[in-house]
Amino acid sequence: LETQLDEIVKAAQAQRLKISPDFLKRRAQLRRMMDLERQIALNLGQTSGTISTLPNDIQDEVRQFVDRAIDLSFLRAAMLRAFVRTNETVLQEELNTIRGRYERTTGPAKADIELLLLAKQEQLEAFQRLRNDLVGTEAQLDAIESFLNTITYGQSLTVGSVRQQMIRLKTKIEARRQSAEEITRLVNGLER
Repeated sequence: LETQLDEIVKAAQAQRLKISPDFLKRRAQLRRMMDLERQIALNLGQTSGTISTLPNDIQDEVRQFVDRAIDLSFLRAAMLRAFVRTNETVLQEELNTIRGRYERTTGPAKADIELLLLAKQEQLEAFQRLRNDLVGTEAQLDAIESFLNTITYGQSLTVGSVRQQMIRLKTKIEARRQSAEEITRLVNGLER
């Protein structure tokens, strides 16, 4: 993941794109979550505080959340790579150019240009959906990190409250997992 993020930064810098502070903060997010998982595992039965009051099966759940965070982090990297390689302004300009050619074309060639026009419109729409998917993916990563922080540092945790948080988070993650394949297809389609 670090290598992929380095490549994204280099590609963005080569195109003179600005690297956002949020990107830099999120770059270490997965590492923080893995550190929290490690801390929970080491302290689960050894402390007199919050973590020790949780049943051992919570550890399996924590591991699953971190595994999902790894998947989401790689998905996020793929989306960022697509954003660096594909520019919405360029896509819009290409669409406008094709639209102009379509309006000037007559005869049988017009049908061919129309297919190209539809394909470019789909590509632009996919890019815009991908931007929304990135926001959703980042929100899920934030939710997982928040959950791990709650388990690690929460002062008034109960087994019931942790389980409720886990159920809510699992529901959101499952919905996201189902759309992840579609996102991957969008990213691959934009990178062609």
